[in-house]
Amino acid sequence: MIYARAIVCWDERQGEWSFTMKLPAGRAIPGTIVPEDRRRPLFEQGLDEIRDCVRWVRENEPTIRQYIADEMFEGWLNGWYDEEIDTITTKDEFHAAISLSGINILENCRASLCYNDANLFGGHAIVLSVGADGRFDYGPTIWG
Repeated sequence: MIYARAIVCWDERQGEWSFTMKLPAGRAIPGTIVPEDRRRPLFEQGLDEIRDCVRWVRENEPTIRQYIADEMFEGWLNGWYDEEIDTITTKDEFHAAISLSGINILENCRASLCYNDANLFGGHAIVLSVGADGRFDYGPTIWG
């Protein structure tokens, strides 16, 4: 399998690295890497683990959305659904509606993911954290 190489650039103002991750469908997702120590090169701070994590997210993004749908659909349907404005009525539609909007790699080399809620939760973000091992640190939550 061929993997696209991402250009990672240092953002002096933010004190973090930035990159763009392309999903297999071609959509570009902005990303950041927050280093543990800004004075040390990134390759000394788990660059291989970071690459593995980004690669796992890229290859498994539909599975991540399914996990979110499995965890959140019933709660949304029972607490947020409005029959006058919502056109989504199934878990599959929920899965298709949400979309990854950002990936942040934190000091522990795990990805903090931010999903667009497609206005299902009033414009709040859906966030969760995962590592290259595919283990989620916590279930998806609403943020913002």
